[in-house]
Amino acid sequence: MSERRYTQTVRRELSRLVELAATRESESRLREISSLVNRWKKGSTASSDALIEISRLSGSSPVIWSDGADPGVPVAHAVAVGFLDRKDISDSAWKAIEILITLAGI
Repeated sequence: MSERRYTQTVRRELSRLVELAATRESESRLREISSLVNRWKKGSTASSDALIEISRLSGSSPVIWSDGADPGVPVAHAVAVGFLDRKDISDSAWKAIEILITLAGI
């Protein structure tokens, strides 16, 4: 498979977007964990159930940019799952990864 080519400007933006998406995902996970702890404190969920969910939420992020991997893939995934919006992405970067965004949404 041929390697996708990005301009330096788009590549830098994709890097910034991966960081933004990772931050948003972390914040979302922390809110969910906080909610689980609050439900446990109120007695509406068992400690074992809360711990299982907290363990799941503490796992690895799918928003990862591996060296050598296509940097558009984690950005497209972040758009598909809602951690990034169209307004977060420049027109040039959007056009460069639009097909990846479409595929991530399938």
